[in-house]
Amino acid sequence: MQKPMLICAAMISLASSAVAWEFAETDVCTVTHDSTDMGVVLVFDPAASLYTITLTQPQNTWATDDNFRLRFDGPRALIIGTDRHVYGDEGRSLSVSDSGFGNVLDGIALNESMTALVGDQSVSLSTADAGEAMQAFRACPSAPIS
Repeated sequence: MQKPMLICAAMISLASSAVAWEFAETDVCTVTHDSTDMGVVLVFDPAASLYTITLTQPQNTWATDDNFRLRFDGPRALIIGTDRHVYGDEGRSLSVSDSGFGNVLDGIALNESMTALVGDQSVSLSTADAGEAMQAFRACPSAPIS
């Protein structure tokens, strides 16, 4: 294959392997992102005033450990952690819920990448294009509690 064809094939491959960060509003406010290594679902349920982030590995299971950390690399780098994570989907998903997620939202919106750390396992993905979806997520109106 000639060099221009290789470059074109690589660009098509990269474009098809990563989906943008996407915001949706139904009964809950949601941001999703899928990559070949890890999918992210971030939800705010206004009825419960609860944020949840779920990280899913399509091909692998998460290591089991008492501690889970998220490392954000970029201009506002930080590491946050918890011992309140739960596993699902036969170990392929890991979720954390809390009433406040400011550090998670800032970490995703203001940095270039996010790395999930569990035991000696780490899985990274780009957050470089997450700003618009995170802005919409933060502006999502609360549903009235009935």
